[in-house]
Amino acid sequence: MTRESTNGRVRRSLAEWRTLCERFARSGLGAEEFCLREKLTVSSFKKWYRRSLGEEQQGNPFIELVPPSMVGALGDSYGSSVSSLC
Repeated sequence: MTRESTNGRVRRSLAEWRTLCERFARSGLGAEEFCLREKLTVSSFKKWYRRSLGEEQQGNPFIELVPPSMVGALGDSYGSSVSSLC
């Protein structure tokens, strides 16, 4: 929900910034032209765009680790690739 503060600045929710970043990615415009059309400051937009990219790149920071005793139980599909790493 977009809100205007008492000093005239527009405050946007995280969902609104995500939507704007998605629209920018589809627009084919440069950041300055997109911001001009959307009445955004370039600095705020770039900050939020970097944040949205960071979220996508982070994804799931965890990976599954398989204990060594289970490697043989997983069969040839994992066994051969794991043994080549050791």
